[in-house]
Amino acid sequence: MDLHVRPSSGAEFLAHTRLHHAIWGARLSLGQYLAREEILQATEFSRAGRRAWSLVSGEEGGGEALLASCESFEGPCLWTLGDGRVEEGLSHAIASVFVPDALRGKGLASSLMSGVQERLRALGAVASTLYSDVGAGLYERAGWRSHLGTVASLPVAPAIAGAVTPTPAEPLFDADLAAIETELCARRHDALGRATTPAFAELPTAARLRWHHARATFLCATLGHPAPRYLGARAGQSHCTWMHDPKSDALRTLTWQVEGPGEAVTLLDECRTEAARSGLERVVLWDLDPLSAQATGLEPTPRTDSLPMLHPFTPGLQGAQWLGANRFGWV
Repeated sequence: MDLHVRPSSGAEFLAHTRLHHAIWGARLSLGQYLAREEILQATEFSRAGRRAWSLVSGEEGGGEALLASCESFEGPCLWTLGDGRVEEGLSHAIASVFVPDALRGKGLASSLMSGVQERLRALGAVASTLYSDVGAGLYERAGWRSHLGTVASLPVAPAIAGAVTPTPAEPLFDADLAAIETELCARRHDALGRATTPAFAELPTAARLRWHHARATFLCATLGHPAPRYLGARAGQSHCTWMHDPKSDALRTLTWQVEGPGEAVTLLDECRTEAARSGLERVVLWDLDPLSAQATGLEPTPRTDSLPMLHPFTPGLQGAQWLGANRFGWV
């Protein structure tokens, strides 16, 4: 069978979106699921870097059969070989990898991934990333390498009690995201500059954070939850951003930057307050740092889903450490 990967037509991607509603569209009608995708595709983040890909059989333009599909989202990244030099580039996050039920078990997902990787390599990508819900094996066979990801989850009440004195907090709004982007990107640059082995980091741009906020706003309105009040909180020199996820009754932190224990306690209490106000049951944090874990008493555990996977294309980056694989990178 002659298989090849090419950009999807609008009709092809719509056809597969209708099919994977049954898998990923929990609590949404088909119409709501399609409306959500339309809203996300209209965001700045998607318009600037989203690509849809199809795996097809047959001759191009001559009776092709659509077999599998996915999306990729382009965003800025930093990388180093551990020699003190930090380079800028573009990476691509893979999402919505889909093979119809009747075609599974034929190696089509692996063929799709291999073809997409070649396409991204030809675009000059530094690397591709994804978060796997089907384990590591499929993607490791296609060249990705899994990285440890942790999760900590806690109910919205009661507030944290302890010897640490909380720091007063203030909300973050859309107008604050540019400054948050600048600060977090500078911190990642500094961290890679100190690395003595190859390392890679995606950058949390304001456009990428707004993509998550657009998703949250739609889901809250559709599923009957109060609209998000703001996009995160700041306490002293620390801050976090978040997204409301009423499909799983959770407030999920997107970025988390903490400088002191009191600030960690404050930010987590702010997360719980916002979750409770929105009718959500819990707060979920990815890759919580040791300082915050100790201050809040949380015990992060290895994730069994949304496993971070990295596929470097740049020579010398194979085996690179992935710094800051936070929720903002999930698409």
